[in-house]
Amino acid sequence: MFSKHTLTIWIYSDVVKLVLYKNSEDRKLVYSGTLEDLIGGSILEQYRNAVDNACVVVPDEWVGNTFFPFQSSKKKYVKPFVLRQLRKLTGDDENLPHYNYYFFSARSDEKKGIYVYYLTRQEALQVVRKLELLKFNVSMVTTPGLLWGEKLKVLFKKKKVENVALLLHGEEKSHLLMYYKKCFAFSRGFDFNEYSRQEEAFDSLVFEINQSLIYFSQKYKSEIEVIVLIDLTTDEKFDTRLQESIGKEIAIIDDGVSKKIIVDAQLKNQDRIQHWVYFSERDFVQTTKVPNLLPDDQVKNICYSCFERAGIVVGSALCLIFLIQVGWMQFQYRSLLKHLEVETKPVEVTISSTLSNWTDAANEIVAKANYPSVSGLLLEIGEKDIPFLQLKTLEFDWYQEKHLRVEGSFRTEDVHAFREGIEMLLKRLRTVLPGNPPLSWDNVRFQRDNLDSSEMCFVFEIRANL
Repeated sequence: MFSKHTLTIWIYSDVVKLVLYKNSEDRKLVYSGTLEDLIGGSILEQYRNAVDNACVVVPDEWVGNTFFPFQSSKKKYVKPFVLRQLRKLTGDDENLPHYNYYFFSARSDEKKGIYVYYLTRQEALQVVRKLELLKFNVSMVTTPGLLWGEKLKVLFKKKKVENVALLLHGEEKSHLLMYYKKCFAFSRGFDFNEYSRQEEAFDSLVFEINQSLIYFSQKYKSEIEVIVLIDLTTDEKFDTRLQESIGKEIAIIDDGVSKKIIVDAQLKNQDRIQHWVYFSERDFVQTTKVPNLLPDDQVKNICYSCFERAGIVVGSALCLIFLIQVGWMQFQYRSLLKHLEVETKPVEVTISSTLSNWTDAANEIVAKANYPSVSGLLLEIGEKDIPFLQLKTLEFDWYQEKHLRVEGSFRTEDVHAFREGIEMLLKRLRTVLPGNPPLSWDNVRFQRDNLDSSEMCFVFEIRANL
């Protein structure tokens, strides 16, 4: 989606870390300090021209989550309702309620309503305002728990597992994240520095995990089915001991995975327990896939920014198509003249008749170049499936009103997939409109909308004068 790199601000309880993500395996810790120094200092300014977007990852405890009973799934009713409810929870704050992410209950056995994640701390808004003041493109506000949730969904995609816990365990610290019906519920952190013996630290960890499991079962009336473990210690029997102590299935993610993605040779072992080392740039550019607390209007601005960047590429492609078309017309014209010379006869009437016939043929060639083929348009669109595309209306008139109108939807929340799908559709339409003004993003109108109570999509309309 973005042409440069991604700067991510990870806010922990006592420190802020700036991480520069360049590709799927290149991540670099460029700054570590206090939140006050970051907001009041100039550390961010040096990265303004080096990155294309910035993401803010706040602690899980800075985000509340709740359920509101609600019957309607129409966005025009849902959004005002959510804002009213969140103002009550955030002390009538005018800004915090707008930073939220909600989704509808999708199961038939659930009470109909809305699950909402929302910001509760003004410090997060101070970071966002600092970035906006420096003209950064802020594309995401989220938490480690929400980010890990997407990875766990992929891990258990083909399994009927809904309630999962993730344990990142190190020698000095551990993090436990709990998920109810594949959605983030809460997290806890454990510090073992106060224990002098490893056995004491292990007993404390087991106790805290059991307490968290009890709290989870009491709050959600359900049980954790499996604990996913990333073990960064040297204890080869830790997973076996843990399973015996808490009585839950343990799914191990080999630390070899984390070793592959850590490219900074100077990264200390204890730093690997921090979440940022386990993510890559692709986790932050799909702004509508990961639960994103940014207001809807800011997410839409990100989409428009991407489309503007695509304009240069689209314009270059149109220019190339035009040059090919001109060359093809010249070739046809020269072939026509050569054929006329061969077929010329001494009789003046025959010559006149032949010239007239070839003039008509030449006019027909020009007409075919200037007026698109209806059958060609239909075949071109249906030649190959465009992912997620559903066409609703295809309206065209080449001779009277001379206009084109296409309506449809993309059944996806992924901005990147939507952009590629629209570009494929525009390209196919342009192939049968060689003699008319090129179609571009200026001809496209779109918006995010609900397909049903649980799925979002992009609805679009393409209009053009031919």
